[in-house]
Amino acid sequence: MFKPCERFVKTRPYGRIAFACVQETRHRFHDDLAALEAQALDGLDLVIQQLDRSLESISYQDVELAGMVVADDDRIDGRYLEVHQGILALLARQAPVAGDLRIVAALLHVIRCVERMGDQCVNIAKLVPLSGYEAPKDKDILDAIERMGRLAHLREWAMFMILVARCLERIGDNTVDIAEQTVFVVTGLFREFTDASQPG
Repeated sequence: MFKPCERFVKTRPYGRIAFACVQETRHRFHDDLAALEAQALDGLDLVIQQLDRSLESISYQDVELAGMVVADDDRIDGRYLEVHQGILALLARQAPVAGDLRIVAALLHVIRCVERMGDQCVNIAKLVPLSGYEAPKDKDILDAIERMGRLAHLREWAMFMILVARCLERIGDNTVDIAEQTVFVVTGLFREFTDASQPG
């Protein structure tokens, strides 16, 4: 059984053989790269679902939903491994250059960020069974917290929310990293975005 390039070797003059094989190989490379890109973007969709569910589990103190978030992290971890291994296999077969190399480098970075964001969703979900408290809503209670600061369960809730905020901050940081990689793919130049922690 001949591979497509081998058929050209048997039936075409020498000059056309190399060109046809290169074209076919590059076409296959671009198809594989596009499939990996789609898998990475689907990973972002998985993270959005996980984030929505982890925030919902906090809002309603839904321990069962939080458990689902933890269990479903395996899907994001699996996606990370699929894309990462796919990129390594692609690099072993091909030597991408210019725009293709930027896409490959960005995909490696993006899929790592996707996996980390999934882990932060799990961290949020794992806090739900530990919190045991709903957010204070009553103005009198909020005033009492401000005046006295001695209601222990509300301090615990505040500490819980600090941990949640930290997880959300890390998800935001990873989102900025993905945006920086997108700019890199489009422009070929890497630059860090400025944020509130950097002066103007």
